[in-house]
Amino acid sequence: MFVVWKEKTFDDVAEVVVAARNEVESEEPELEFVQLRNGYRVFDPRRGMDYMIDLTYRKTVNEMLDPENRFEGDNEAGHEEGLKEIVVERRVHVSRMIASTQLMNQAPYVKEDTDVTVVIPVASEKDVLPARKLLARQARLCLSPTEETRKTRMVVAVFPLVDARSVTAISNDMEELKRRCKRSLLETDVLPVRPAVSTEGKGTAAAAALDDAVDRYGANNIYLLLSPHADVQKEFFDRARINTIKHYQVFFPVPFVEYHPTISGMEMTEKEEKDTPTEQAREAALSRLRDGVEPKRKRALIVQKEHGRFDSQDFTCFAVYGVDYVTARAKLGVNERRNDLIAAFLGQDGIHILRAVEPTLRIRYHKRSCDMESVDTEDIARCVDSKKENVAAKDQLAKLLFHEK
Repeated sequence: MFVVWKEKTFDDVAEVVVAARNEVESEEPELEFVQLRNGYRVFDPRRGMDYMIDLTYRKTVNEMLDPENRFEGDNEAGHEEGLKEIVVERRVHVSRMIASTQLMNQAPYVKEDTDVTVVIPVASEKDVLPARKLLARQARLCLSPTEETRKTRMVVAVFPLVDARSVTAISNDMEELKRRCKRSLLETDVLPVRPAVSTEGKGTAAAAALDDAVDRYGANNIYLLLSPHADVQKEFFDRARINTIKHYQVFFPVPFVEYHPTISGMEMTEKEEKDTPTEQAREAALSRLRDGVEPKRKRALIVQKEHGRFDSQDFTCFAVYGVDYVTARAKLGVNERRNDLIAAFLGQDGIHILRAVEPTLRIRYHKRSCDMESVDTEDIARCVDSKKENVAAKDQLAKLLFHEK
C-alpha cells in the first residue's frame, strides 16, 4: 500500500534510519545498504519515542567448497567463482529521548463547584439545526432527578447571517431548556454578535463569540466553547470544571468525531445490513453520495472505530477562564481569520495546555469547511488534514470504492 508521509514525519523517519545505518555499518563495514524494510515506533511518556528499524543489506561471501583440496594455482580462479551475494537483515532499536524536560510545579487545588458559561457559536443558517439538536439533548440531560448546586449558563451566540426566524426558534428552545432545568440552576441567554471580519473559519467565529461573552458576563468564570455539532454527556461539564485552572491551565479535549454515516454504513440498522446484499448496499451508498443526499444516521453514536475516531487535530471545543482568554487573545490580531484558537495559547510560560481523549465529547458529522484565508499556514494544514481524515476509515473507503474480487 502506498502511503504519503507528511513532511515532519518523513524527516523524523529519515533521521532515525540514518542513525540506525550508522550503528550497523560502524560494526559491519562490509555490508552494502539496500533499503528500509520495516519500521515501527511507539511513544513512551517517560522516555520519548521508541523505534524498531528493520534494514536490508547486501553482503558478498565466498562459498568455495573444500578449499584445502584445491591446487594453489587454482586459488585465485576458485576464489572468484565462489563469490556470492546474500541478503542480510539487521534489526536496530533506537530511542529518541524527551529533551528539555522539567518537573511542573504542584497544580493548584481545584474545586468542582465553579460556575461555567457554555458558549455555542451559530455563525450561519447551517449551524442552526445542529445547535437546536444540541439544546434538545441538554434538555433531556436535565430530566435526571439529581439536583445541581453549581450554576451553568448556556449561551447561544448568533451572528448577523442567521435569519430572524431562526433566532426566534433558538430563543424558544432556550426558554424550554431553562424551564426543564430549573432544578439545575441553569441560566440561558441568546447573545447577538457583530464580528468585524468574515467568520468562515470556526476560529474566527469562536473568537468573536468569546470576546462578546467575556465582555458581557465577566472574566472570572470558566468559558466552555462548544461546537454546534457537539454531543456531550453530563460528566463532560465536571471534567471541564476540574481541568480548567485559573492562571495555570486551559483544557483542550480531544473529541470523538463521527465518520460520514453513508460511508461508514450507519445509515442502515443492523438488521437492514444483514438483509441487504453487499453489492446492493454499496451501489445504494454510492448513489446517495453522487446525489448529495443528506446522511441520516440510524444507529446510536458510540465510541468505536467503525463509528469515528479521536481527532487530535480538532481544537473546536475548549475550556478557559475568562481572564486567561483575555491575556491569550492579545497574541492574535483583532481582525485575523483563523480555523481554530490553539495558537493563542501556545508558547505561554504561565499557562499549561491539557489535552486528553474525551469519550463524553462527540462531534456529529457535518460538512466541514476550512478558511483558506487564515493568517496561519499551520492552521490551514490542521484543518485540511482533519477534514480529510474524518470522512471515514480507510477500510470503509476501500469497500465503497472497489469491487470485491
